[in-house]
Amino acid sequence: MNKTNTAGVAAMQDEGYSLPIENEKKLQKTEFAWWSAPTIIIFLTVSMSALDALVLYDIMDQVMTQSEIMGKIVSFGIALILNMMPLLIAKFTHQAMYRLKRGAAVWAVAVTAAFFVLFASTVWLRFAYQEQYGESASNHLTNELQVEEIVDTSTESNPKGLAVVLLLSIEPLVTSLVNFGLAYIGNDELRERINHLRIRRLELSECESDLKAYLATTEPAELRRGQLLALDMERKKAAEDEIHARCDILKARARTYLAEYLKDPEGASYVTASLDEKIEKVSQESQTPESGQMTKLTARPITAA
Repeated sequence: MNKTNTAGVAAMQDEGYSLPIENEKKLQKTEFAWWSAPTIIIFLTVSMSALDALVLYDIMDQVMTQSEIMGKIVSFGIALILNMMPLLIAKFTHQAMYRLKRGAAVWAVAVTAAFFVLFASTVWLRFAYQEQYGESASNHLTNELQVEEIVDTSTESNPKGLAVVLLLSIEPLVTSLVNFGLAYIGNDELRERINHLRIRRLELSECESDLKAYLATTEPAELRRGQLLALDMERKKAAEDEIHARCDILKARARTYLAEYLKDPEGASYVTASLDEKIEKVSQESQTPESGQMTKLTARPITAA
């Protein structure tokens, strides 16, 4: 029997167990954008914290007069906290929405309140040092008359300084909102659990198939031996029935040939009638379900005419 060679046809090969898992992982990756990856979020958080620290450093450098290093540390610490709190708020918000953790809503409200208190403090501090922005901060006069003029102008309205303060106040809020949006989209705890369980289901299905294949090859020896013995007995019985049926047909043909050889018309007629009766019996009763062959026939002796 010719066997078709399908070694070069990729569609005719077995799919294997790893391919469904790889396809599931690719499908899950389509749910996320490149900017929602954890490494991108960490990089943006640190970058925005450094930007906010530079904005706060001008004020902290004047407030922390004891040490210059202290102003840098406090500026970066406050900026980092303002950008880390939105990540916690997004985490607690998901847990409160899906009711995954008890008290998640309370923690979300508490962290949100702490964020706005800290943010409002930085805005207040910028407004308190509003005079250093604008034209008054760039004029350095040495005589008393010029100093008195600077004091007089500082008490007046400073629209440029107000604009700078508003811009520097809104910038940390925007960076915090960006961090909150990225964390809310990219860190969904329930979705991550569902995706993990979907992959785990495929892995367990693979293990189940392997165990079934292993158990099929390691059945008890007695059970397999009994099944094989019963199968052999059925095949033996079918072969015996086929042989007996062929022997009866040969016997009938031999009687016909013998009668023709003896040239006895009456004997030949009797033998021919007996042969027709046996062939009809073979065609009606000799088929078996197992072998599909002729069964054993019972021959009758031919008596002399």
